[in-house]
Amino acid sequence: MVTYAEGKLSFSCETEGAEFVTDITSNDFKKHYDAEIELSATYNIKVFATKANCENSDTVNVALVWVENGDVNEDTGVISVPAAPVLVQGNGGVLSVSGVAKGTDVVVYTISGTEVARSTATNGTATISTGLQSGTIVVVKFGNKSVKVRI
Repeated sequence: MVTYAEGKLSFSCETEGAEFVTDITSNDFKKHYDAEIELSATYNIKVFATKANCENSDTVNVALVWVENGDVNEDTGVISVPAAPVLVQGNGGVLSVSGVAKGTDVVVYTISGTEVARSTATNGTATISTGLQSGTIVVVKFGNKSVKVRI
């Protein structure tokens, strides 16, 4: 399981004493040759647990996405929190999107653009059963942000 709180990613599994092997990538981490760079602030995270004399766990794929927060104080014009983290996690065809505002529509699409499923976030989380096979890559849209993830 992967969770995000207070600026830290945390990993857990049922095997006591397991170590976690993590690979984090982002499209922002490359050379740029333009006068402008668009930062997606999306981190694609793969992690699995390992322990001597035990079989490695399945690899979990999640996306940690920073989304612009539109909460502007009308009196001061200051944005209270410029960006907020959203964790998108797939588990056996079920997607969990946490960190979104209550009432946010979350829509899952195939890579070809066909809508698969949708849900509305309650208590900051939307859980969506996609009916797709584990390992399928989908596009998840919430608010004005879209991210590709492997479920």
